[in-house]
Amino acid sequence: MKLRIIASYLMLCLTLVFASNSNATLIGPDSNLDVSLSTTDLGGGMYQYDLNFTNTDTDPIWHFIVYTTDTTSNHSGSFPNVESTNLDMASVFAGYDATNIDPNINYLFNEWYAPFNTDGLAVGSSATMSFTANYHATSFLYAYEMVGTYVGGGSNEVSGIGYATAGVPEPGSLALLGLGLLGVTFARRAKRG
Repeated sequence: MKLRIIASYLMLCLTLVFASNSNATLIGPDSNLDVSLSTTDLGGGMYQYDLNFTNTDTDPIWHFIVYTTDTTSNHSGSFPNVESTNLDMASVFAGYDATNIDPNINYLFNEWYAPFNTDGLAVGSSATMSFTANYHATSFLYAYEMVGTYVGGGSNEVSGIGYATAGVPEPGSLALLGLGLLGVTFARRAKRG
């Protein structure tokens, strides 16, 4: 526990140092959410991204933000009462600007409960967000705010920051698959001979 507190403190200090060199100021502790990302190739250079997240933090979440390098479309989700999409980093409150974490980020879309900051996704509850884009990505930066926090209202940090990463087969799983295929090949050869 102490190690996690020290690591969070160091991360915050490093973020503040790098943020002081720009106008970007997205800061906050590491995410406490359980978030997964799945990707579907729709063909023609289009991809669908589905985020599933469970609130494993300490309070309800009223605001969820996903950062992207380019515009996205076909947004849907079970989380919000309200959403805004494809917001340029230049048009958001400085506290939501994530270019201090990744300078390639240009846009965000976010979903929130209305009236904002009074209701939210209960602890232990799950929600989904989906969107499409004409580029392939294996992860997306996200941030969230719990009820009682609001960066646009003067708070200096979001409640959590993390990366939603698409599942990749572990090397061990790939090795087992390879051994299985090799076994099938030898079995077929033995059967023929």
